[in-house]
Amino acid sequence: MGKYKDFLVFLLSIVVVIVTGYFIGLILWPKINLPFSNPYNAVGKLTIAKQNPMTNSVRWGVFVILPSVLFFILSLNSKFKNTLVRIFAKNSEHNDDHANSTNKNDLASDALNRKITIIVICLFSIIPLLIFF
Repeated sequence: MGKYKDFLVFLLSIVVVIVTGYFIGLILWPKINLPFSNPYNAVGKLTIAKQNPMTNSVRWGVFVILPSVLFFILSLNSKFKNTLVRIFAKNSEHNDDHANSTNKNDLASDALNRKITIIVICLFSIIPLLIFF
C-alpha cells in the first residue's frame, strides 16, 4: 500500500510542478520585453508596433521550459529521490538495512534503481515540453 501512496505523491508532484510552471510563465509573460531596434528600416506590423520580433520567441521558450526546470529542481530534493527509489525499486522491502548491505546483488540492485531514477527524472523533465508542443 505504501508504494501506491508514493506513486500518488509522485503524480501529484508532477501535476503541481506543471501547473506552477504554467502560472509562473503567465506571470512572467508580460514582463519579458526585448528592446526594439530596426537597423534595416523594415516595415511590418511588428515594426509599426515597435516590438522586437524575438520577444514572443523568448516568452514562449520561458513558458515551455519553466515546468521542466521546476521539475528538475524538485528532483534534486532527497525526499523526492527517495520516493522515486521506493516506487521503482524491484523489491518492496526497501528499508535502511538495505542501504547498509554489502551484498553484491544488493549493490547491483541499488545501482539499477539509481539508473532507473535518473531515467525517470529525465523523462518527466521532458514531459512538460511535450505537453506544450
